[in-house]
Amino acid sequence: MKIHYLCAYYSQWAHINLAPRPNELWQSYKFCGAVKHGKMNGYLTVPFKKGPQRINEQDAAKTRLIFGRFIAETVRLHYQGNALVPVPSKDSFSQDDFRSLTMLQSAVPDDLDNPIVPAVRFVSNLLPASQGGLRGVDAVYPHLMVSEHFKPRPVVLIDDIITTGGTILAAKQRLEERGFEVSAAIVCGRTVAAAEKAFFPREFELLQEQGEVDL
Repeated sequence: MKIHYLCAYYSQWAHINLAPRPNELWQSYKFCGAVKHGKMNGYLTVPFKKGPQRINEQDAAKTRLIFGRFIAETVRLHYQGNALVPVPSKDSFSQDDFRSLTMLQSAVPDDLDNPIVPAVRFVSNLLPASQGGLRGVDAVYPHLMVSEHFKPRPVVLIDDIITTGGTILAAKQRLEERGFEVSAAIVCGRTVAAAEKAFFPREFELLQEQGEVDL
């Protein structure tokens, strides 16, 4: 499965246990967090081609607009006609407007015609992975469902940060069982364990075994 991503996300665990983040990875770490939560502390700097742009905490929503432009450019180039499906956050179990859905809604530009289709949700009340919740496609898969309100069509999955890819792969599996065609996924940040270019659009192939967790 092809994954398009904008940033390298060097986690706090890697920062503490492997090597300290260089400054650029600090910026992308804060950027991905602001996209995910819609807020941040302090400020960050995005290295645009026309020059670096400082984003202050009161303007944290700008990070979502930047991610939204990346989504729009990728979709227009490769996935015309695809609907956008947010990879469900854990609060989709109890919230109609769950976090990853509202993130996507506030990110995409108004002139992008591709509809947002919140077709996949959690059906169990699970802890976030960062708090010890389930990881891996086989563990997550039983706790997802696809709504019957949406007709099958080609879709692109959208998420904030990908680590193992377990939830993305589980959502893909559920959608394809219902007749949807999952073309690819677009995410803001990919978790990395070594320093790499912080802000740079790129892609990789997510294999099924990468979404599995060794026990």
